[in-house]
Amino acid sequence: MTERASRRRVVRACLELSRRQWRAYASLLKDVCLSVEPLDVLASRLAGCQLLVDARDVDGSVADSLCARGLTSALTWLYEGTGGFEAAATSARRAAGSKVVGSHSYGEIGPECFLRTFREARRFVTSPRVSFCDLGSGRGQTVFMAALVDETCDASGVEVVAGLHEIALAAKARFGSGRGTVTFHHADLEEDTPWTAADLVFLNWICFDKHLVDALTSIAAHALRPGAILVTFTTAIQSSHFVVLRKFLHPTMPWGGPCTVFVHKKLDALAHHHRITFADPTPFDDDQALALPRPGEPYEPSDTMDSLDVQPAIPTPPLTPHQRNFSDFFCGNN
Repeated sequence: MTERASRRRVVRACLELSRRQWRAYASLLKDVCLSVEPLDVLASRLAGCQLLVDARDVDGSVADSLCARGLTSALTWLYEGTGGFEAAATSARRAAGSKVVGSHSYGEIGPECFLRTFREARRFVTSPRVSFCDLGSGRGQTVFMAALVDETCDASGVEVVAGLHEIALAAKARFGSGRGTVTFHHADLEEDTPWTAADLVFLNWICFDKHLVDALTSIAAHALRPGAILVTFTTAIQSSHFVVLRKFLHPTMPWGGPCTVFVHKKLDALAHHHRITFADPTPFDDDQALALPRPGEPYEPSDTMDSLDVQPAIPTPPLTPHQRNFSDFFCGNN
C-alpha cells in the first residue's frame, strides 16, 4: 500500500470517529493526518484514539484506564512539539523545583484521575458550555485534557512559573483550534484572579504552602461566583461558604500513593446564612474543619465520614442535553 493510500485510510478512520461523536479528538487526529508526519506516528495516534471509542463497549460501560491511554497518546504528541514529552517533564521538574514521579508529574493530575474527577464535577455544571480553570496549571496537561474530552469546554490555566507557562504555550501552538478553547495565563494566583468567574475550578494544592492555601481559600470564599464547582485534592476547602457534593479516593496518583478528591459547590449568600445560622450538619463537616453544632445539641459526625466513596450530600442534578453525549460516553448511560 502506498503512503498516500495509507494516509487516506487514516483520514477515513478519523472521520468514522467523528461520526461516533468524538468530533473533538477526531479533529485533532485529522489535523495530524493532513500534515507531513511519518505514518508510524499517525498510526500510534490513531491507536490511542481508537481505544477511547472501543472502551465504551467494555462490560457496557467505560473503562477509564483505556480512555486514559487515549489521552496519554494525545498528550505525548502535544508535548513532542516542545522538544519531546520527557524533555517537557525535565523542564517542569527544573522549573518547579520539586520531585517528579514519572512523566505526568510534580503534582499533575494523571489521565485516569482526571477522567473520573471531571466526570463527577462536570455533571453539576448546568450551563450549556462550561468555563473551566486549572489553578497552578503547570505545563497545561489538565487544561488540554478538559478541552479534549468536552468540546463545550472553554478551558484555561493559571501558572506563576515562567518555564512551565512557556511549555504550555508551545504545546498550545501544536494543539491548534476547532475543539474546546484553550487559554493560558502567566499570573500570580493571589493577585490576578480571573478564575473566580469560572464554572468549574480545579485546585490541586498538594505543592502549595500554607500561606497560599489560606489565601486561595479566602479568595474563593469571597470572590468565586455562587454556584461554581470547586475541586480540591488531598484536603477539602476549609470554609463554610462551600458544601462538599462528592468525596472519593483515587488509588494511584502520578506522584505516588492515593489521593482523596473533594467536589464542592459555592453557596450563595442566603444558603450560607442558613448554613451558619441553623448549623445543618453534613457528612463532610470534619473534612472542612467546621464545628457547627446546634445550640444545646452536640453534633456527632455521621458514620459515613469513614467512607471514602460516599453519596453526595446534595442530590445530583439532571444532565442537560448538551451534557448528555459526554455523560453517555463516559458513564455508559443509554
